[in-house]
Amino acid sequence: MGRHGAHQLRFRHLDHSAPELRPNDRVSEIGFGSGVLIQRVAAVEACVAGVDLSQEMGEQARARNAGAMPSRRVDLRRGSVESLPYDRNAFGAALAINSFQVWQNAIVGLREVHRVMNSNGRIALGFTPYFVTVKEGADGNSCDCGLH
Repeated sequence: MGRHGAHQLRFRHLDHSAPELRPNDRVSEIGFGSGVLIQRVAAVEACVAGVDLSQEMGEQARARNAGAMPSRRVDLRRGSVESLPYDRNAFGAALAINSFQVWQNAIVGLREVHRVMNSNGRIALGFTPYFVTVKEGADGNSCDCGLH
């Protein structure tokens, strides 16, 4: 992300109605992967906390976001959406990009996200086409996004 727009970030590709992020906003990302989106959120001086089950992804995300870690704008933890390590009403926004479809229990996960969101909180679930897996089913051509 270039310097243009460094003070505001809008997730147009995720949700056209998503609010602009501003400094001091508190955002949670579930399944942060290599930390690319964490880095973009931290660039607007928002505080962002994330959980990911993968130790390897956690290491990559910590390396990518090493500059923001000392300021405590970025908090990355190993964990699961089914048991978020955050207080009630801690966040104004939550993001889950290419992770919702692999949550062990979507209902429990959504309840946990709701628990940590403030009363005006918003959630964006994002799915990219390359993440969808194709499995041969009874019709010989079915798509499995893990949303059963």
